[in-house]
Amino acid sequence: MQKCIFLADNTLFEDLIIRVKRTRFSLDILTFKMETERKKKQSKAQILFEALAAAIARGIRCRLIMHTSQAGRGVPVSNKRALKKLLESGAEVRALKNERVQHAKLIIFDNEDAIIGSHNLSEKSFTENAEISIYFADKILLYQCQQYFDRLWTSGIIYK
Repeated sequence: MQKCIFLADNTLFEDLIIRVKRTRFSLDILTFKMETERKKKQSKAQILFEALAAAIARGIRCRLIMHTSQAGRGVPVSNKRALKKLLESGAEVRALKNERVQHAKLIIFDNEDAIIGSHNLSEKSFTENAEISIYFADKILLYQCQQYFDRLWTSGIIYK
């Protein structure tokens, strides 16, 4: 029997931190928006960024496809700061070609399980917005998600 967990509103954050810390080999992330800091100290966005940076420091390959200025329209200011910090940490970052907006939200852990849903990697998504995401380990769905990610990754623009 495959495991699925419904993660509504602010329940995603704790689950996500645990899974990032358990990751052994790779993290593949699709997101529209990511923050690495907020005005308040130790925001959830900052804690997540620190967990991702720590994972990269221990040798985890982190590939991220995110909405960037290379993709054109409507780039959140927070993405520019996050992209700079992610690259400095050793993450690999790409954007979609042809001004396509990267709006999907997906995180694949070690190609073994994943979270898909509406949450951006931002403070408001973790604390204020009405959001839902699903954790799953179904191998068929996971295969389809990994194929989708890999197709976007291969055709994407390398962010520098």
